[in-house]
Amino acid sequence: MNFIKALKRRKLLYISVVVVIFIILFFVFRGAVPEDVDVVTVQRETLTRQIDVTGRVKPADSIDLAFESSGRVSGVYKDTGDRVSSGETLARLYSGSVSADLAQARARLKSEEAKLLAAKAGARPEEITVQEVKVKSAESALAEVRYALIDEISTSYTKADDAVRNKVDQLFSNASTDNPKLIITTTQGQLKIDVESKRVLIGQTLNSWKNSLDSLSINSDLQESSQISKRYLDEIRNFLDKMSVIVNTLEANQSLSQTQIDSYKADVSTARTSIDGALSALSTDNEKLNTAISSLNLAKEELTLMRAGDSLENILSQEAKVEEAEANVLKYQAELTKSVIFSPISGVITNVLISVGETVSQGVEVISLISDKNLQIEANVPESDIIFLKVGDEADVELDAYGSDIIFSAKILKIDPAETIIDGVPVYKTTFEFVDEDARVRSGMTADISIVTDQKENSLAVPKRAVFKEEERTYVRLWVGEEIEERNVKLGFEGNDGKVEIVEGLKEGDEVVTFIKK
Repeated sequence: MNFIKALKRRKLLYISVVVVIFIILFFVFRGAVPEDVDVVTVQRETLTRQIDVTGRVKPADSIDLAFESSGRVSGVYKDTGDRVSSGETLARLYSGSVSADLAQARARLKSEEAKLLAAKAGARPEEITVQEVKVKSAESALAEVRYALIDEISTSYTKADDAVRNKVDQLFSNASTDNPKLIITTTQGQLKIDVESKRVLIGQTLNSWKNSLDSLSINSDLQESSQISKRYLDEIRNFLDKMSVIVNTLEANQSLSQTQIDSYKADVSTARTSIDGALSALSTDNEKLNTAISSLNLAKEELTLMRAGDSLENILSQEAKVEEAEANVLKYQAELTKSVIFSPISGVITNVLISVGETVSQGVEVISLISDKNLQIEANVPESDIIFLKVGDEADVELDAYGSDIIFSAKILKIDPAETIIDGVPVYKTTFEFVDEDARVRSGMTADISIVTDQKENSLAVPKRAVFKEEERTYVRLWVGEEIEERNVKLGFEGNDGKVEIVEGLKEGDEVVTFIKK
């Protein structure tokens, strides 16, 4: 009995051992993957979508500047390589006439504003008294200026008479007659005829001028007299210029020594200088006369306005005159601005194409500059990648000049909406800006840019090459046991490393066939 029980127990033990061995062999050898089948195990990974492009560093602003008007350059204040600030003056054209017009417009504006203030405020008796004093003072000042101009006209005549009759007539015989002749020999034949003929006219001019001075008084039209005197001086200046040409071509000979030639040159030069001085002084005194007349007229107008008072209609009318005067000032300010080039940005001058004295045309580029801050990168992104980018995306930048050990931070500033065709392929110009200013970054450097557009962690992932699509069906091939079976799946996020997320259909640890060798 005990033997039978022992035998039964031993039989059960053998059976248990066989079962265990069978189970071990099943798990060891079940579904061994053949050598002609490649599989990967489904596992959880972090998938990343990254776009890599190459670009070039450029300044944020690169500007070519030109004058808005034509003219002669009066000043160039910066040179290539100079740093400039926004609003700084870079170059200027001569603008004397516009400046004068602007000054006159401003003076008129002040006058109209003064009239408006007087019209609105009215005048007290003491204010009228003060204004009357101003009128008398302006009248006295005008009288002084008129006397001074009379003296200057007389002085101009004296200088002209001395220049001709004392300095130049020594070169003529019969200088004061109708047939003056040069007493020196010159090779300038036609010029000799001209000055002899001109000397007759100059004599008539001096006589006519002298006669007009006898009737000149403070009540004369001194502005007209001043213009006539200026015309006389210009005529004599022209005559002296021709005489200067003659004496400067003289050569010493037996009848004419070098000492005498030098004396002639000095006398003619002195005469010309004297006439130039007379013209300048006459012009100055004439301007003083115009200013004094304007001051007196303004003082009288203000006095009249004070005495009469103004109605609402007159005040409104005067306001309109002020507005008109303001518009006139703005007009000439705008004209003056056209003759000046200002820097629109802070940056560095890269090219200067003009010099002082040179004549330039409107709209011709003469100065170039770039911004020295906020450097940017321009890159062409293919259409297959541009759909994943948006303004504000961050990027890592490697500059070829510094290698991969140094990474600069950047972000997308703008994306051109229209494509650019390069070698028949549409691309989209994308502009990146550096997050931080860095002196190591320079315009023109080549940049390798990486933009992580999306990332998903803890995703079941398989190689994209393991996924098949047939019409509306998407599936993978699983290695199950010793067989391959197809399994429908639903895809999710797609990374740049050739892997794709499996949302439905697989579990972690599944073995997916990636390749079957034929």
